[in-house]
Amino acid sequence: MEILKKNFHELLPTIQEAIKDADFIALDTELTGLNEHIERIKSFDDPQSRYTKVRTAANKFLIIQFGLCTFTYSEEKNIFIARPFNFYIFPANADKRDQNDICFMCSGSSLHFLMNCGFDFNKLISQGIPFINNTDEVKLSQRKADLAQRQIDNPPDDDTKSYVEKVMENLETWLKNSDNNKLTVDTPTIRQKRLIFQEFRARYKGVLSAESKPKSILFERLTDAQKEKKIKIEVEEALAASLNFRTIIELLIESKKPLVGHNCFLDICQLVQQFWMELPEKLREWKKLVHGLFNTIIDTKHIAATNRKLQTLIPKNGVQDILQIVQTEPFESLSPKIELDPRFTRYTFNDESQNHEAGYDAFITGYNFIRLAVFILHEKEEKVDVYDYLFNEYSTENTNENNDGESFETDFPVDHLNEKTLVKRIFTLDKLTRFYNKLHLLRSDFKFACLDGEDGYPPTKPNGFLVSNIPPSCNQVSLYTLFGDFGNIFFQWIDDTHCWLIVKDDKKVNKVPKGKLGQTKLFSLFLEGGEKYQLGQEKGITKEMGEIFIQSWSNWIKALQDAEVEDEKDEKDEKDEKDICENQCHGVTLMDEDNQDNKNIHVGEIEFEPFSIPRDDNTSWEHITENTSDNWTARDNADTWANEEDIWTKKEINWPNEGDDIEDKQDNWDITLLSDSETLSMRAKRTLSTPQLVIKEEESDSEMNGAFKKTRIE
Repeated sequence: MEILKKNFHELLPTIQEAIKDADFIALDTELTGLNEHIERIKSFDDPQSRYTKVRTAANKFLIIQFGLCTFTYSEEKNIFIARPFNFYIFPANADKRDQNDICFMCSGSSLHFLMNCGFDFNKLISQGIPFINNTDEVKLSQRKADLAQRQIDNPPDDDTKSYVEKVMENLETWLKNSDNNKLTVDTPTIRQKRLIFQEFRARYKGVLSAESKPKSILFERLTDAQKEKKIKIEVEEALAASLNFRTIIELLIESKKPLVGHNCFLDICQLVQQFWMELPEKLREWKKLVHGLFNTIIDTKHIAATNRKLQTLIPKNGVQDILQIVQTEPFESLSPKIELDPRFTRYTFNDESQNHEAGYDAFITGYNFIRLAVFILHEKEEKVDVYDYLFNEYSTENTNENNDGESFETDFPVDHLNEKTLVKRIFTLDKLTRFYNKLHLLRSDFKFACLDGEDGYPPTKPNGFLVSNIPPSCNQVSLYTLFGDFGNIFFQWIDDTHCWLIVKDDKKVNKVPKGKLGQTKLFSLFLEGGEKYQLGQEKGITKEMGEIFIQSWSNWIKALQDAEVEDEKDEKDEKDEKDICENQCHGVTLMDEDNQDNKNIHVGEIEFEPFSIPRDDNTSWEHITENTSDNWTARDNADTWANEEDIWTKKEINWPNEGDDIEDKQDNWDITLLSDSETLSMRAKRTLSTPQLVIKEEESDSEMNGAFKKTRIE
């Protein structure tokens, strides 16, 4: 069912009814773009880094089509009934005076892709439903209040009032006594013109038209036909002004129904930013916000990419790839039927011409979820998934373990299930719910961002080393020269001062030095008097390259984990400090050292509550500790850049075009061999940010971890 500006109010009750009756709701979006080139995803993006990039995209691009499909299980017929809605969204408002003109970015490739899929851009602009989120609404209301206050603070003088009233009297006389259809009124000042328009709208709206001219206003009588047309336009504008797509989001929030998407991390960020409120900078705050709005969000891509048996059956986990597989055995015979409500005639099942229309994609996303969920409910549950490090606890309720380490349901019937059993199990059984509220991170070693818990960390990659503090004089050739003794190696750049070193020869992994390069025997070979001094001179090896620091993959992961703990501690300390401040603001209490009876202290009309003063030998100050931490010094005496909000940026990977079949690769590094010409190039592709670090010579590898956990690269 297509929802436009012209039929939104008419069909809103149908949408409300569908959401109210739904067991779950599937979502999909079409966007004006995915990201800018500089913000493209990289395989080493940790969850915070990926969120920062997605947040940047959500601030620049727009959802222009929103798909919503409700699914309701019918016990009587043993089928799920689907009701898909397709909304066109456009930030156009009929009230031009509200100053809510939204500017946004478009990607040429994304718009071209949508055009090839039959997207109607004329319909988007003419009939797209307007929107305003809570953040912008508050700002807009404040602007209007400020404008109204300025008018109150600067009332017109007596001469201006007199002039405006005289113009209104002339208009009244002209209407009663003249047969002329037009009247021109002089307006020597802008202030006079504004006040005359203001009075005109209050007194003669629907009777006259008014057009601003240089230093004047042209008034014209309206004919009966013009009056009727004007009334119709005003009604349409009033309805349009009352439109706000946020109404639909509010219905979803109030319903508390589970939401289902496919690879929906970007979709959820866009939804919150565009229709609800400005996104916070920190991932932890965003997760709290989203989980507070929507109790359960399910990402079908995460399910398909995480369950071991599904990985075997569905090697590619794009939404269309999943749809093709789940229509075959064993999915077909296990699942209840899924049918479209007869009132919803826009789509037919397996209609490829509707692919990439948001409403249809929402329908097939929900369809896929039902088939995947029912399959997992029936399958023999393996004790450990492919990403077993992602899940710390497994429910053993209602299962028996056999000698092969597999477990089986003992009380789950394999025949058709009634409503209570099926729907309840889908949304409560641990073998499924452990996949929920985990949003898939595309092509990342960090597989998901968890909305209601800790994010999953990847397993150790002993052949990976973080190379940091790379000076400007060091290029690709220099690095291959310095680390050439370790055989088959590759470098994946993060930014101008950081890259990953990958050593493919397992026998040489343990020989890679860690810590400051200048303190290693490896670097001494390239200094004056060393065996490789001449080679170093030819390849541009300089003393400043001794500042390069090498860190193992496991230490990098530990640094990220420690940084999260530190962030949580800082947030708790900040909250405690705020609570203490609020308590102090409400009242200060004192206690006499020699008299333990509390007495209220009065200063003027303010009463202060009593509190205890600790003596010198009291231990009540134990909660006050001195914060000490390792310090990193920025090059050229710049300010310390250890900031929790600074992030890692990682190896660049081309973002797939919208609509491409996206398949997660299970290999470790996604490496391609470099040609000789590429090896000799001065640099790999870099990002614009160039942070620099100086490592103190006395810092050990363990001390490096302590400082690094507070440092993320920007």
